[in-house]
Formats: sequence, C-alpha cells, structure tokens
Amino acid sequence: TSGTVYLINSGDTPERIEVERLLDNSECIAFEAVPQESWREGLNAPSFDRARNRVTHLIVHHTAGSNRNTNYTQVVRDIYLLHTEVNQWSDIGYNFLVAQDGTIYEGRDPGDDLTEFEVRGAHFCAKNTGVMGIAMLGNFETASPEPEALTSLNKVLAAAAEEFSIQVDTSSNHRGTVLTHIAG
Repeated sequence: TSGTVYLINSGDTPERIEVERLLDNSECIAFEAVPQESWREGLNAPSFDRARNRVTHLIVHHTAGSNRNTNYTQVVRDIYLLHTEVNQWSDIGYNFLVAQDGTIYEGRDPGDDLTEFEVRGAHFCAKNTGVMGIAMLGNFETASPEPEALTSLNKVLAAAAEEFSIQVDTSSNHRGTVLTHIAG
C-alpha cells in the first residue's frame, strides 16, 4: 500500500495563553475558553467569509490523536495546521475543542459579527449547516475520556443547547437523516 505522510510542526507553543469567559444569551451557563487568537499566536490567521449558523444539532467528535500528549495547546495548533495547510480549509473545522484536562479551546474564528456558537464550522461531511462541532482531544476507541474533559464537554453542550433552545433528549431531521440532537 502507498500513502502520504504529513509532518506538521506548528512551532513553539505561545508562552502565555489567555482564557476568557464565554456566556450564552441567558448568562446562566458560563465556561472559560482559550481564544483562538491566543492559541494561534505566530500562525497565519484564517481569512474567509463567515456564515451564520442556526444550530439544531450538536456533534461531538474525537480527534483520534494521542491520549498521552499533554501539551494541549500544541495539539490544537497542529490540528489547525492540518485543517488549513493540509486539507486547505479556511480555518479549523470545529467550533470548540476540549482537552483531556478539561481545558476548552475556541475553534473556528467567528469574526467580528458572530459568536463561537453561531459560526458555521467544517466538521460534518459537508452537512455543516445546522450543526455545531465539538472535538475531544484524544482517541476514544482505545481509552475513555477523562472526567475533567467530560465535565467541560457537558458545559459546552449545555451552553449551546441553551443558546439555541435545543431539546437534548430528542432527535429530528438533519438534511434527510433523523439525527439525535447530540450525536457523535
């Protein structure tokens, strides 16, 4: 068999990572996240026309990467380069990323007019309208997520469900397929 190997090196991790508090519209559900401009320091900024997304479904991914790499900012930077340099996408595909230690990273840059919740991502096989993507760092075919990561994932999911009035225990049509409102 043959294939292509990509060696990705996003350079040195920024020394200082900012964290900001994100609130949904009701301000009842809050969490802290590392902004993209902080973890992306020294890398090219995304440049694209953002699209507003009315979210009806929340999609949880795992990155299928290492469960042992604890330099989570470096992992997020490398995913950004994979998406932008290798895949030739305009930005990282996910709206949020959650590290094994529970650190939440803002993903796709929403620009000046949208929020991280509203910007349409690129993570769901060309069916991204109406969905928001959250990626858990690691490979959960070989291990279970850490409790801290699950707690942070629940915070993001709860905030998004509140933001878009999503009934999380039901399902509905998404582009021709019945899909649970939280799917993975």
